[in-house]
Amino acid sequence: MNSSGRTGARAAHGHRAGACTFSLVRDTKQYDSEESSSGRLFFYAFFGEEDQRRQEKTTGTLLSSMVMAVHIIGKATFEEDEIKFADGIQIVRMNEEFQMARQHSCKYEVVSEDWIAACATHMIILDNYCYESNTDFSFDQISKDYNSYPLQKIDEIIGIIRIVTGYTIGYEQLLMQPDGWIHGFCADLPAVYGAKSHFVNSKELSTFWMYLPVSTITKEQSDRICDLYKKFNACDGKLDFALRRYNRCVLREEIDDQVTDACIGLESLLSGDAKTEITYTISNRIPVIFAGNNDSSSVNSRKILKKIYSLRSKIVHGSKIADKDKYCTIDDVRYYLPKLAIKYLRQTIIFMLDHPKFLKSEEFDSYIDTVVAENKITE
Repeated sequence: MNSSGRTGARAAHGHRAGACTFSLVRDTKQYDSEESSSGRLFFYAFFGEEDQRRQEKTTGTLLSSMVMAVHIIGKATFEEDEIKFADGIQIVRMNEEFQMARQHSCKYEVVSEDWIAACATHMIILDNYCYESNTDFSFDQISKDYNSYPLQKIDEIIGIIRIVTGYTIGYEQLLMQPDGWIHGFCADLPAVYGAKSHFVNSKELSTFWMYLPVSTITKEQSDRICDLYKKFNACDGKLDFALRRYNRCVLREEIDDQVTDACIGLESLLSGDAKTEITYTISNRIPVIFAGNNDSSSVNSRKILKKIYSLRSKIVHGSKIADKDKYCTIDDVRYYLPKLAIKYLRQTIIFMLDHPKFLKSEEFDSYIDTVVAENKITE
């Protein structure tokens, strides 16, 4: 065995055939082993166990695969048991055996976090990723470190679900299940290994789990989620930044962080090349997003957005935020600005996914000019 005595991995995107698997890829090196089977050799190499029976030397690339699952927690459960999300990605309802196995293998120190994790009904399963073992970390160090998992891809999926439903869902456990090998197990439960994370709004943790409201994500919503996810990938990264900011809004506790992130996300989508008068530019373009919507917060979006930016200005300049600064009243209707800032970012992302031509800021100006000339809203 090589002198390091243990091997490791870093998360890396790869493409391998097979359903719902992760792959562990070991660099080609020389090992001492009595047995030539890749399974036995894999365990000696990957887990850093010295082979005391050195009788035969074997050289090769060691492969093994695993299922990777992310459980979805929060205020929602899916109406369907299985949803084909995209190629290599699906959402499935966890069966009883898997529920027990994940709770045994990945427990939290704080009881309230365990309760929240136990509320999950569905998990996201990802395919076509691999770990490349080129560092000096053990299997436990890798499997229990959430940074070993494809967090960007997970956040994109969770973000689209949030965008469609408006729910403040999140995720905690990141799990892997071996395929053709094993590291350890409990009784007759499935072998599951995983990492603890805290990608959930802390307000969920502070609420007793029995008092958390639960909503159902319908088949129609699931279809819409799949549709927008395909459109998101077709945008070639142009909406990545805005979606990350929306995800942050959902997880933030303080309104100053929520408003700031929402405004940054809106600017990335609506300001275009504007260097000055950004508030003016965005407030002129936001009504296009809500054209055809009749609710009062949409009809008054231009006025409300100016108030949101006034609040944001006070926040970033360190001014004391009074309660009255968080609200504005238009036509005897009182609006809570932090909530509307997040709503506007959410609706803008949806609009851009459905109408990607507006990712080019000049399309807004062309559309507005057309509306003014025709004195009506065109389809």
